[in-house]
Amino acid sequence: MPWLRRILASILLLSVSSGCNRSDRSYYPLDEGRQWEYRLWGKVQSAERPEVFLAGQTLRIEMLPRRELDHIQAVPRTSRLADLTWTSYLIEDAKGIQEVARQASEGAPVQMIDPPSCVLPFPLKQGNTCTIQQPHRVGDLEFEVTGVRRVEVVDDSVSVPAGNFTNCVRVKTKATGTLRPGHPDAGATLDSEVIEWFAPEMGLVKQIQWAVIDPIRLGWGTRTMELLRHTP
Repeated sequence: MPWLRRILASILLLSVSSGCNRSDRSYYPLDEGRQWEYRLWGKVQSAERPEVFLAGQTLRIEMLPRRELDHIQAVPRTSRLADLTWTSYLIEDAKGIQEVARQASEGAPVQMIDPPSCVLPFPLKQGNTCTIQQPHRVGDLEFEVTGVRRVEVVDDSVSVPAGNFTNCVRVKTKATGTLRPGHPDAGATLDSEVIEWFAPEMGLVKQIQWAVIDPIRLGWGTRTMELLRHTP
C-alpha cells in the first residue's frame, strides 16, 4: 500500500542495562559498520482510507564509511524500511550531531542542508535546545520543515526488546512544515511531535512519534519504534 508507506515514512522525520555517565558523543555513535534493527508499530489514516493498524514493520539502520561532501567529511546513515531507502549525512561538532546532507531515496541526488539541521544537541543538559530547518521529501511530497529539539531529561529509564536502559537522555522535537508548490495538495501542512530516548554507546533505543499531514486531505499517523538488536 504505497499510501501507507508514504505516511509512515513521513513520520520518520524527520532505538542490556547501561548507565549514562559517558561523554555526549557516546549517545549517538557514528562508527562505520554499526547497525541497528528496530521494530515499528502504530496506526495511520488518510482522507480516502479508514484507520489502519501497522505491525511487523522493521527499520534497519547502518553507518557507512565517511564520504566527502562539499569539503565536509560526513558519515552516511542509511535507513531501510520495506522497499524504501534513504540516507542522511551526519557530522559531529561542538553544537552536537548535525545533518549536513540528505539523499531522499536510493539513486536520488544528494542534497546539501545549509545551515545543517540538528539531530542531537550538545551539551546534553536539561533544557538545552537546537533547531531543525530543512526540506523533507517523501515520495512526491516535499515539505519545508522547521522545528526545535529540546533535552527534557538526562536520567530517564526505558525498556525495549534489546534490554533495559537507565539514566538515559530523553529529547522532544516539535516540528511543522508546508508542502511545497507543484503538487496537487500544495499548501498542505505537516505537524509532528517526537520523543526519543538515547543510551550511551548505543544511540537511539526508543522513539514515539505523532504526525498530522493536513488531515482533511492527506492523513495522520502515530508510530512507536523500539530497538530489537544492535551490531557494534
